[in-house]
Amino acid sequence: GYRPNTSEPWIAELALEKDPRGYLVVDGNMETSRRGVFAVGDVANPGHPCIATAIGSGTMAARRIQQLLARQHVPRS
Repeated sequence: GYRPNTSEPWIAELALEKDPRGYLVVDGNMETSRRGVFAVGDVANPGHPCIATAIGSGTMAARRIQQLLARQHVPRS
């Protein structure tokens, strides 16, 4: 079966919210319970833990990160 690999010490240090099965809880943009921390792939997708969905969710996260970074960068006049 599939099990999320979310018990690593570095993940525990982030204190991210997990569901009862151990998957990281993410929003529609793949952002975790900790602002600015994103998770994709088998650790965040209990319904379809495969490469294809990991690529798709990675794209969603990358687009959101780009939006956040664009807001922080204000061109100088």
